[in-house]
Amino acid sequence: MELASLDIFKQPDQVAWVGSGGKSTLIFSILNELYPRSILTTTTHLTVAQAENVHQHIVFDNPVKLSQSLAKVKDGITLISAGIDPLEPQKIAGFTPEDLKPISSFCLSNALPLFIEADGSRNKPIKSPADHEPQIPSFVTKVCVVVGLSGLGKPLSEEFIHRPQLFAKLTNKKLGEEISVEDLFRYLCSPEGGLKDIPKGAARILFLNQADLIVNKQFIYDLALHCKPFYDRVLVTSCDTKKQKVSILAHFGKIACVILAAGEAKRFNMPKQLAIWQGKTFIRTIVEKMQPIPMDQLIVITGAHADRVECELRGLKCKVVRNEDWRSGQASSVKKAIQNVNPETDAIIFLLVDQPQFNVDMVKNILQEHALKDADIITHEFNGMARHPVLFSKNTFPNMLELDGDAGGRQLFKQFLPLKIKIDDPFFALDVDTQEDLQELDNKRPSDPNFNPEN
Repeated sequence: MELASLDIFKQPDQVAWVGSGGKSTLIFSILNELYPRSILTTTTHLTVAQAENVHQHIVFDNPVKLSQSLAKVKDGITLISAGIDPLEPQKIAGFTPEDLKPISSFCLSNALPLFIEADGSRNKPIKSPADHEPQIPSFVTKVCVVVGLSGLGKPLSEEFIHRPQLFAKLTNKKLGEEISVEDLFRYLCSPEGGLKDIPKGAARILFLNQADLIVNKQFIYDLALHCKPFYDRVLVTSCDTKKQKVSILAHFGKIACVILAAGEAKRFNMPKQLAIWQGKTFIRTIVEKMQPIPMDQLIVITGAHADRVECELRGLKCKVVRNEDWRSGQASSVKKAIQNVNPETDAIIFLLVDQPQFNVDMVKNILQEHALKDADIITHEFNGMARHPVLFSKNTFPNMLELDGDAGGRQLFKQFLPLKIKIDDPFFALDVDTQEDLQELDNKRPSDPNFNPEN
């Protein structure tokens, strides 16, 4: 998976980097890969050795007199610093967040990306910020939080954690105890840990780095999915320090879920959205199931019977979009979905209102498959037939806006070859078109004896 294809970083971005576990290598790797010209600076320190990786180093002690120096910015990475720290000769000093405002203005005026090392870590895989850390300027557009997975399974000690006492307090652990995945989650999603002092409005990007050192990566993918409600994007990465090359093993990006509930359901002889299964209406069952899943948006497309259907959604967290053109077929609802998702959405997962028995693990499986493989279409399959849930990536959106009729996104399967997840249990392949189908759904049970209809 190539970083450039994910469209995470853009030319005028102003990005603060915090955390530990390969943060500096990530910074240099990304700057070298994505930008012909860029500015790097710091609100803490860089080592003299790190400064050797830049193409130009501008030193000055007064940011107000910056314009003449910055006019000389060349191709490659330009480091702007306050020079050698007289108290620590092996380190290069930075600026206060306030002092960086002239640099920020210059970069914006010249469409140059600005990366800011805003946190020191002393080369440990994990750190906990002190009261004065991190030093994040208020103007940044993104904050990248980095943690080194090499700290997993290690003792909670100074050897592996910068400020271990603070980490112990955040995670309710004792010094010397083994660091677990649960500990990393508590730290990363705490306002006193990974989320500390991130400015309001800045995008949050989490790098679970050093993944090449972890044998069983499923634990890491599960961690990424659990962290997703707290971050706009979560990446599982590793870095080649010598080549300064970042490898992306997984990218949990901005995913919307759209429930298609606009149809008239003529064959069902009543609003299918309001049919009862397991004591609840179809539409409420589906939306309730999706509440705990880490989606960036949850949208319900209504049409026929809209007023009655929308009453069923009261008290649930979702966005309702009415499709006044519902009579023309499912494609009109698909178009409504594309037009109403966040512009930065990476993909949409579609659910049908006539399949309330779906398992939330099916949605989680699609989220992980997309994170790992970045496929344009991911669908479930039973006996050679495509079934929902199904995912369409942003690459397909222009084509989806050209759809018509009642076939929906299946019209694109020849153009974008789907990645298929097989359904072995016929219970999850059922859809309800008639009252007889509903009776069959009531009578059937999944082959898994532990199935819980709430999930």
